[in-house]
Amino acid sequence: FILNSQESATFDLDLVLATSGSDALAKGWQHLDYALETYNACVTHEGDQSAAEKIQVGFYKTDDYLGGFCITGSDGCCSASLPKDTYEAVAGDYFRPLSEQEPLSDNKVALEIQANTSLEVDIQVYNDLETTQTTALPCRLTLVGTRSTMEHKMLGPRALTDPGGKVARMFYLESCKGSLEVLPGRYLAIVTRGAQFTKHEAVIELSVGTSTQLTGAIYRASDAEGYAASDFHIHSIFSMDSLVPATDRVLSISAEGLDFWASTEHDVVVDFTPYIKELGLNDHLLTVPGAEVTTFELGHFGAFPLVVDKRYANGGTPDWTYDVDHQYRPTMQQLFDMI
Repeated sequence: FILNSQESATFDLDLVLATSGSDALAKGWQHLDYALETYNACVTHEGDQSAAEKIQVGFYKTDDYLGGFCITGSDGCCSASLPKDTYEAVAGDYFRPLSEQEPLSDNKVALEIQANTSLEVDIQVYNDLETTQTTALPCRLTLVGTRSTMEHKMLGPRALTDPGGKVARMFYLESCKGSLEVLPGRYLAIVTRGAQFTKHEAVIELSVGTSTQLTGAIYRASDAEGYAASDFHIHSIFSMDSLVPATDRVLSISAEGLDFWASTEHDVVVDFTPYIKELGLNDHLLTVPGAEVTTFELGHFGAFPLVVDKRYANGGTPDWTYDVDHQYRPTMQQLFDMI
C-alpha cells in the first residue's frame, strides 16, 4: 500500500501456528467456524503393494478446488481434517506420475503410485593435482533422461532438486556418496564439482526391485593455488525470494567447487559458519556475513563484510527505510555512508 502525507492505514492479521501445513489448514477452517471431519488415505506402491512413505495426498471437491492435503507416514497412510463434504483424492510426489484420482468411501480411500528404485553412488574425489589420496568432499549428480515431474498445484512450487530442461533429477551429495531413490529408467549420470574438476559420466539403467551402482572418480584439473573460487551474490531461505534451506545452500556452494562466498540475503545479515561446521567443511569453505540492501527507489546493493547484530531478527541489516535521524528516506550517498 501507499501512504501519502497525513494518511494512515490499519489491518488485522490472524496468525495460525502448527507443526505441519495440513494442521495449519485445519486450524484455519476451525477459526472460520467450520465443522470438520477426518478423511483418511493410504498409498501403496504398484506391484508389491508396499507402503508408500512421504507421499502427498490431495483432497478435492472439484478438479479446481483443493480442500486439503496430508503426507503419508511409514505405514503409507495419513489423514486430514476438512469441512464435511464429498471429496476425491490423488497421491503423488514431484518426481513420479500421480496416482489415479479416486472418490472417498466412508471418508477413506486407497491409492497406488509407481515405485522408485535405489541408486548407490560412490565417487572418489581427488582434490589436488598430484595427490593419490582421496578427500570426502561434496559434488553434484545430474541425471539426464525422461522427465517425470508433475506440475500440479497439490504438490506446491517447483522442487529444489529440479533444475528443469532435459534434466530429470539433480542431487548435491555431502561426500560424493549416497543412497538415492529414483524413478526407474535410463539416464545419463554426470558427476561434477565445479569448473576446476574433471567430470564423470555414465549411462545407467535403473529397474524396479534392483539396486544400481554408480562408481568412478573426479580429479582436480587446474592449479588454483593462491586463488579462491568465490561468489558474492547468493540467497537462501533467509531471503523472501528463495526456498533453499541454509544447510542445503552451503552444501550446494561446496559441491560447485567454491572456496568462499559472501552471504547476501535480502535485508538480513546471516552468519553461515555454523552450517559449514555442521557439514564438516571448515577446512574447505569460508564465508563472511553481508546483505543485499533492497531499496524500493534506489536499487539493490550487495554489501559485505557486515557484522551480525544478534539483538535484531534481521541481524542488524542496514535500514534503508529511514535516514540516520529516522525522518525520511536516505539519499544514495546517505545510504552508502550508512552501509
